[in-house]
Amino acid sequence: DRVSLVLTLGGYASASELVRFYLTGEYRYGPTAGQRRHDPELVRAFVAANADLLDDATRPLLGAMDGARADAILAAMSPSVRDLLETLSPVRVAREVPAPLVLVHGRDDVVVPYTESLRLAATGRSARTTLVIVDVLGHVGAAAGGGLDWTAITRLWAVAYRLAAAA
Repeated sequence: DRVSLVLTLGGYASASELVRFYLTGEYRYGPTAGQRRHDPELVRAFVAANADLLDDATRPLLGAMDGARADAILAAMSPSVRDLLETLSPVRVAREVPAPLVLVHGRDDVVVPYTESLRLAATGRSARTTLVIVDVLGHVGAAAGGGLDWTAITRLWAVAYRLAAAA
């Protein structure tokens, strides 16, 4: 109740959707969907970093895969892993946050797809949520090959002004 504003930069909403994205490169929310080609080494590193969460039967099945196979594997995960993914999903509690929420996400983010901010923005708190999707940001910095986008810069300036006003 003492927080005056929450800002996310390239944040995720659903841990299971983020896992699915890493395994398949597919992202989706409502009518918005797309595909990113991941380096297979990145997928292997992600699976290896989380191997302790997988049972012996599931671990060898994971690697770059299509969406149907990923959905089947996610559905077959143990209840404890499904519960953990649910616990790690901000969308589960976003509606309860009393402070205004400002979501800033780069459309070309290759680490967390911008559909995750769309998902967070749709939690039923639209009067207290500002969503800014910009083409000048990747995940941590400027998008590759992007020039100045004055509309996006203006929108980011409005977010900075809102942050200063809340301080």
